[in-house]
Amino acid sequence: MDVIGRRSRYKVFEDLRGSVWAYNYVHSLSGFGITHRGLEKIGENKASFFGKIIKSGSHLKSIQMILNKTTDGTGIDSNTLALQMKGHPELRDKLHVVTSWGPLPVYPGVVNSELPESQNIYQQASSQHASRPQMASSTEPIHGVQICAGYTGSVQRIVQINKQMFQ
Repeated sequence: MDVIGRRSRYKVFEDLRGSVWAYNYVHSLSGFGITHRGLEKIGENKASFFGKIIKSGSHLKSIQMILNKTTDGTGIDSNTLALQMKGHPELRDKLHVVTSWGPLPVYPGVVNSELPESQNIYQQASSQHASRPQMASSTEPIHGVQICAGYTGSVQRIVQINKQMFQ
Protein backbone atom coordinates (compact mmCIF):
# COMPACT_ATOMS: atom_id res chain seq x y z
CA MET A 1 0.00 0.00 0.00
CA ASP A 2 1.30 3.44 -0.89
CA VAL A 3 0.58 6.60 1.07
CA ILE A 4 0.37 9.48 -1.36
CA GLY A 5 0.08 13.24 -1.08
CA ARG A 6 0.46 16.29 -3.26
CA ARG A 7 4.02 16.45 -4.58
CA SER A 8 4.68 20.04 -3.57
CA ARG A 9 3.83 19.72 0.11
CA TYR A 10 4.36 16.27 1.63
CA LYS A 11 7.73 14.52 1.62
CA VAL A 12 7.39 12.00 4.48
CA PHE A 13 4.42 10.48 6.30
CA GLU A 14 4.91 12.66 9.38
CA ASP A 15 4.30 15.74 7.19
CA LEU A 16 0.67 14.60 7.00
CA ARG A 17 0.08 15.27 10.74
CA GLY A 18 -3.00 17.49 11.08
CA SER A 19 -3.91 17.07 7.41
CA VAL A 20 -7.13 16.02 5.73
CA TRP A 21 -6.97 12.26 5.06
CA ALA A 22 -9.16 10.28 2.66
CA TYR A 23 -9.94 6.58 2.94
CA ASN A 24 -11.94 4.50 0.48
CA TYR A 25 -14.05 2.47 2.93
CA VAL A 26 -13.64 0.96 6.40
CA HIS A 27 -13.36 -2.67 5.26
CA SER A 28 -10.45 -1.97 2.91
CA LEU A 29 -7.10 -3.34 4.05
CA SER A 30 -5.10 -1.02 1.79
CA GLY A 31 -7.34 2.02 2.09
CA PHE A 32 -8.11 1.90 5.81
CA GLY A 33 -6.76 -1.01 7.88
CA ILE A 34 -3.06 -0.68 7.12
CA THR A 35 -3.14 3.04 7.97
CA HIS A 36 -4.62 2.16 11.36
CA ARG A 37 -1.87 -0.41 11.91
CA GLY A 38 0.86 2.00 10.79
CA LEU A 39 -0.37 4.70 13.15
CA GLU A 40 -0.60 2.25 16.06
CA LYS A 41 3.08 1.40 15.58
CA ILE A 42 3.99 5.03 16.26
CA GLY A 43 1.56 5.38 19.18
CA GLU A 44 -1.05 7.31 17.21
CA ASN A 45 -4.53 6.80 15.81
CA LYS A 46 -6.38 8.43 12.93
CA ALA A 47 -8.29 10.84 15.17
CA SER A 48 -5.17 12.13 16.94
CA PHE A 49 -2.89 12.21 13.89
CA PHE A 50 -5.10 13.62 11.13
CA GLY A 51 -7.00 16.89 11.33
CA LYS A 52 -9.97 15.57 9.37
CA ILE A 53 -10.88 12.19 7.85
CA ILE A 54 -13.12 11.85 4.77
CA LYS A 55 -14.63 8.70 3.23
CA SER A 56 -14.07 8.80 -0.54
CA GLY A 57 -15.74 5.54 -1.59
CA SER A 58 -12.90 4.29 -3.82
CA HIS A 59 -9.16 4.49 -4.40
CA LEU A 60 -9.74 6.40 -7.64
CA LYS A 61 -11.94 8.95 -5.88
CA SER A 62 -9.26 9.33 -3.19
CA ILE A 63 -6.70 10.16 -5.87
CA GLN A 64 -9.11 12.65 -7.44
CA MET A 65 -9.67 14.27 -4.05
CA ILE A 66 -5.93 14.89 -3.73
CA LEU A 67 -5.78 16.33 -7.23
CA ASN A 68 -8.67 18.73 -6.58
CA LYS A 69 -7.26 19.59 -3.12
CA THR A 70 -10.26 18.25 -1.18
CA THR A 71 -7.84 16.07 0.81
CA ASP A 72 -4.12 16.10 1.51
CA GLY A 73 -3.26 12.41 1.64
CA THR A 74 -4.61 8.90 1.28
CA GLY A 75 -3.65 5.23 1.30
CA ILE A 76 -3.88 3.66 -2.15
CA ASP A 77 -3.56 0.06 -3.24
CA SER A 78 -0.16 -0.13 -4.98
CA ASN A 79 -1.60 -1.88 -8.04
CA THR A 80 -4.28 0.76 -8.46
CA LEU A 81 -1.72 3.54 -8.17
CA ALA A 82 0.64 1.85 -10.64
CA LEU A 83 -2.15 1.47 -13.20
CA GLN A 84 -3.22 5.09 -12.77
CA MET A 85 0.36 6.33 -13.13
CA LYS A 86 0.81 4.19 -16.24
CA GLY A 87 -2.43 5.38 -17.81
CA HIS A 88 -1.97 9.01 -16.74
CA PRO A 89 1.76 9.88 -16.71
CA GLU A 90 0.95 13.50 -15.85
CA LEU A 91 0.09 12.30 -12.32
CA ARG A 92 3.82 11.81 -11.64
CA ASP A 93 4.16 15.58 -11.42
CA LYS A 94 1.18 15.93 -9.08
CA LEU A 95 1.37 13.00 -6.64
CA HIS A 96 4.14 11.79 -4.38
CA VAL A 97 4.49 8.45 -2.58
CA VAL A 98 5.51 9.45 0.94
CA THR A 99 5.80 5.90 2.25
CA SER A 100 4.77 2.32 1.46
CA TRP A 101 3.39 -0.17 3.95
CA GLY A 102 3.23 -3.86 3.26
CA PRO A 103 3.56 -6.00 1.29
CA LEU A 104 -0.09 -6.93 1.34
CA PRO A 105 -1.55 -10.14 -0.09
CA VAL A 106 -2.53 -10.09 -3.74
CA TYR A 107 -6.22 -10.20 -4.51
CA PRO A 108 -7.46 -13.66 -5.38
CA GLY A 109 -8.97 -14.36 -8.76
CA VAL A 110 -12.42 -15.81 -8.27
CA VAL A 111 -14.33 -17.77 -10.90
CA ASN A 112 -17.45 -19.90 -10.93
CA SER A 113 -16.55 -23.44 -9.80
CA GLU A 114 -19.12 -24.84 -12.22
CA LEU A 115 -17.35 -23.64 -15.36
CA PRO A 116 -16.94 -26.39 -17.93
CA GLU A 117 -13.46 -27.93 -18.09
CA SER A 118 -12.86 -26.19 -21.43
CA GLN A 119 -13.05 -22.87 -19.58
CA ASN A 120 -10.75 -23.75 -16.69
CA ILE A 121 -9.13 -20.35 -16.36
CA TYR A 122 -6.31 -21.44 -14.02
CA GLN A 123 -5.21 -24.22 -16.38
CA GLN A 124 -5.48 -21.96 -19.43
CA ALA A 125 -3.58 -19.08 -17.87
CA SER A 126 -0.84 -21.19 -16.29
CA SER A 127 -0.27 -23.29 -19.41
CA GLN A 128 -0.03 -20.18 -21.59
CA HIS A 129 2.24 -18.54 -19.05
CA ALA A 130 4.53 -21.58 -18.94
CA SER A 131 4.67 -22.05 -22.71
CA ARG A 132 4.81 -18.34 -23.58
CA PRO A 133 6.77 -16.14 -21.16
CA GLN A 134 5.38 -13.09 -22.93
CA MET A 135 1.98 -14.01 -21.40
CA ALA A 136 3.00 -11.80 -18.48
CA SER A 137 2.70 -8.86 -20.83
CA SER A 138 -0.24 -10.12 -22.86
CA THR A 139 -3.81 -8.96 -22.71
CA GLU A 140 -5.10 -11.60 -25.14
CA PRO A 141 -8.43 -13.06 -24.07
CA ILE A 142 -8.45 -16.67 -22.89
CA HIS A 143 -11.89 -18.15 -23.63
CA GLY A 144 -13.29 -14.63 -23.65
CA VAL A 145 -11.68 -13.58 -20.34
CA GLN A 146 -8.85 -11.08 -20.31
CA ILE A 147 -6.16 -12.21 -17.91
CA CYS A 148 -3.72 -9.57 -16.68
CA ALA A 149 -5.46 -6.76 -18.58
CA GLY A 150 -3.75 -3.52 -17.66
CA TYR A 151 -0.90 -5.18 -15.81
CA THR A 152 1.39 -5.42 -18.83
CA GLY A 153 4.79 -6.68 -17.74
CA SER A 154 3.97 -6.76 -14.01
CA VAL A 155 2.67 -10.32 -13.59
CA GLN A 156 5.54 -12.63 -12.66
CA ARG A 157 3.62 -15.89 -12.44
CA ILE A 158 0.17 -17.40 -11.98
CA VAL A 159 -0.27 -19.93 -9.20
CA GLN A 160 -3.16 -21.79 -7.67
CA ILE A 161 -3.74 -20.95 -3.99
CA ASN A 162 -5.61 -22.49 -1.09
CA LYS A 163 -6.90 -21.33 2.30
CA GLN A 164 -3.97 -22.79 4.24
CA MET A 165 -1.58 -20.35 2.57
CA PHE A 166 -3.21 -17.46 4.50
CA GLN A 167 -3.45 -18.93 8.00
